[in-house]
Amino acid sequence: MSISNFSAIRSLVIAMLCLGLASIAGCGSFESSSDIVTSPFKSSSDSSGGGTAYRQDVRALTLAYLDSSEDAEGFLRGLSQVADEHGIVDWEGIPATFLAFGHALRSEGVPLSAAQAHGRTLFGVNGPAEDWIREAYRS
Repeated sequence: MSISNFSAIRSLVIAMLCLGLASIAGCGSFESSSDIVTSPFKSSSDSSGGGTAYRQDVRALTLAYLDSSEDAEGFLRGLSQVADEHGIVDWEGIPATFLAFGHALRSEGVPLSAAQAHGRTLFGVNGPAEDWIREAYRS
């Protein structure tokens, strides 16, 4: 991934997190967050759910979450927004979400045991989702 793509993703993630915080604080409301923030990776070929662009955006969101003081609810709102931008209704049910999450943590040197703990904290992970996070550390 080029530096400019990473910068674009990081900017997208920060904007999504800020939108989430603004809505909590009652500082504004938006009919559609997609009118304000769009993914630099979104494409029509990514509508099947879990495509490359979706995985890149989940990974970027995860990295930004690690670098921020955002709480779990803010991260999950951001994740729902990323999924919505990619036409994914059930992000909890697709492996790509948890694989991207795991890959992001692994890339930052987070040990598998800590990644699984993060997964349980954020997602209440057990079963297949926890297996997908573990799989990210193997691939």
